[in-house]
Order: sequence, then C-alpha cells, then structure tokens
Amino acid sequence: MTKLTTLLLGTLILAGCAGSNPADPYESYNRKVYAFNTTVDEVLLKPVATGYRAITPGLMREGVSNAFNNITEPRNVVNNLLQGKPVAALESMHRFVFNSTFGLAGLIDMTHTFKLPEYQQADFGMTLAYYGWKDTNYFLLPFLPPRTMRDQVGFGVDVFATNPKGYFIDFKTEVALAAVDAVNARSELLSADNISKKISLDNYTFQREAVLQYRNNQLRKAGIDIPEKSYDDDDEEFSIADIARQNAEQ
Repeated sequence: MTKLTTLLLGTLILAGCAGSNPADPYESYNRKVYAFNTTVDEVLLKPVATGYRAITPGLMREGVSNAFNNITEPRNVVNNLLQGKPVAALESMHRFVFNSTFGLAGLIDMTHTFKLPEYQQADFGMTLAYYGWKDTNYFLLPFLPPRTMRDQVGFGVDVFATNPKGYFIDFKTEVALAAVDAVNARSELLSADNISKKISLDNYTFQREAVLQYRNNQLRKAGIDIPEKSYDDDDEEFSIADIARQNAEQ
C-alpha cells in the first residue's frame, strides 16, 4: 500500500495544476464533455452498474469480463499482424481457440490450465503509435471512455474494420453486447469513485492523469517507446481500475 499511497498523493498534487498538462491543449472543450459524460454516468450507467454488482456474484462478473476479453482476441490478431508481430498474432489466436472451446466461449480463462500465453492487448491505437503517431493529445467524446485523439481514431477503426466480430454479429446484438460490457466494466470501478473524490481536488485531472499514464505504459509494454509526460517510470502500474481492485481487497 505504500506505493499506492505515494501515487495517490502525487495525483492530489497534480489535481491542483489543472490545465497545465501539455497533453491536454483541448482542456476547455474536454471539461465540457467530461461534465456531460459524468452526468450521463451518474444518472444512468452508475445506478445500473450498482444494481448489477449487487445481484451478480463476483465469479459471474469475472466470467463476463473473461468473455469480453476473449471477444477482443481477433482484433488483437489483426493488429499484431499490422504491427509486424506474427508470433504475437499466433499467440492471440491460440488463446482465442482454447478459451472459446474449453473455456466455454471465454467465460473461463484457460491461461493457467493450458499454460497459454498471457493476454496481450493490441488495438489500432497501438498500431497508429507503432507507425509513428506517438505524440497525441487527450481528447474526450460524448458517451465514450476517456482516450487520446489517436486512440479515439483507433477505436473507430477497430469498431468498423479490424474487429472481425462486426462482420458476423448483427448490429442489434453488437449494441447489446457493448451495453453489457459497459455495465460490467463500470461495476469494477465503483470502488474507485469514493477514492478519487476523497484524494482529488479535481476529478477531471485525476481521470486524465490516470488514463494517460496507464495508456503510455501499455504502449511501452507492447514495445512502443512513448515519452512520459506526467509520472515517472517507477509508477508504471497505476490506474483507476487498480485502485478499485486494491480497495475492494482491503
């Protein structure tokens, strides 16, 4: 908990410097979208996620998370190939086949049972960074999770092009799956809400710093050199989701 406490104190200091982050030149616009998204979350998504968490056992929620991770494996295959990583692409395909069959459509993660390669995310935002779009800015869009401009573009490409499930699942089913995924993911962050409000003078800044730093470390682990703009390298595991999980375990 010492590392976590240090990170949270660091975030509190950063919160007093809203607007000073060079990765956020669109802060005025972003704050308006943040306010809108927060209202939608408080009125709709958070209450649904709270009810979902109350009636759904933890083991079932874990299974849903595993299944949605499994659905992203074909996307990982495509983007690994685009990045010239055939071995990583084969590993993602290997995971997808085993988890989809023996893991009951991905509900059970068979990584340890069959000694599968660890899950490695590969999305089109990473592909864009791989090919040179490394310097990007924080850019929010209504109804969507916080991302950089590069990753918003990458998300759009993944939804409409590099995600093979879009070619086999009808639109209504895909929307329904996206809704379940959003509620399940939001339920995992409920514990983080109170923490962020307690430690941060500015929740917008807290979210921005966590998202930017977590994403940059994701890219580094994928072998893409991204310059750090906020935290130092010792804090490489920090994210709001991590805070939620650690708080739930206390």
